[in-house]
Amino acid sequence: MRPWNRDRVPDEAGAILLLALIFTVLTAMIVGALATWTTNDIRNIGNLKSSRSMLSSADGATQAAIGSIRYVYWTSGSCGGPFTINNWNFSVTCTAMSVNEGSINSRVVNVSTFVSGNPKAIIQTQISFNDFASAPSDKNDCSTSPTPTTCGTGMSVNSWVVQPE
Repeated sequence: MRPWNRDRVPDEAGAILLLALIFTVLTAMIVGALATWTTNDIRNIGNLKSSRSMLSSADGATQAAIGSIRYVYWTSGSCGGPFTINNWNFSVTCTAMSVNEGSINSRVVNVSTFVSGNPKAIIQTQISFNDFASAPSDKNDCSTSPTPTTCGTGMSVNSWVVQPE
């Protein structure tokens, strides 16, 4: 064993090793944080894609239900369906809020769309149907002779509220 030389002048020979170790640890920590952040973003993309698909499908079910009651006299209950769109199952209920023959808003109907198994409506809309005869010879009575010329000749959306889960 070599004896310790007291006359030896201290130098910086090991300092570069310490700096390299600090640099490596800091770089590893930054790369690890970025990898976690990226993984989380990729996971969120999948979740948002699924949610967007469900809402788009619910929108389609709502529009199909509105189309199914536009040209018929409707009071309340299930209005078409159940609908299966993009592997999502929906039920749609319609409730006539008012029926005013001769008014510009002859029928006002609330339409609620539900994902099967969920009691909360994800889309709620209110539609006004204008039941005026499109030709002067047609009788303007949607309740007794519902046809595309006597029912739903005009339609307006009063509200369209989307409430995702």
